[in-house]
Amino acid sequence: MSKGGRVKAVLPRTKYSNLVTEQSIYACYDLLRTVYPFNSWDLPDEIEVNVQDDHTAYAEFVVPNEINVSRALVWSMDELVRSVAHEIAHMMQYRMGKFDEKNPHDALFHKLSREICLSLGWRQQEF
Repeated sequence: MSKGGRVKAVLPRTKYSNLVTEQSIYACYDLLRTVYPFNSWDLPDEIEVNVQDDHTAYAEFVVPNEINVSRALVWSMDELVRSVAHEIAHMMQYRMGKFDEKNPHDALFHKLSREICLSLGWRQQEF
């Protein structure tokens, strides 16, 4: 025990996050689909997910319904949920027929992300 009666937990730092698993990505997707604005969108019941070791991107959306998350970069539950939500916004762009792989963060993405961030209490510039 440390000063003040608080327990200090020290977890060993590994090369990759143990938080990012296929099951945790599916769980985030399923959770997000239950809250606004996601529950008002026509999202697929089933998606494909992959855990990646990518050091350049937190997550990615792959047409038509695949979400990949990097276990090399995502180390907290907040980062995991935000990353999945971010990729769902891209999925929605695609489902609306307006996903541009060369410019995925266009005006529509910013509109969707604003709605997401206002609903979930996130700062849009961090999304």
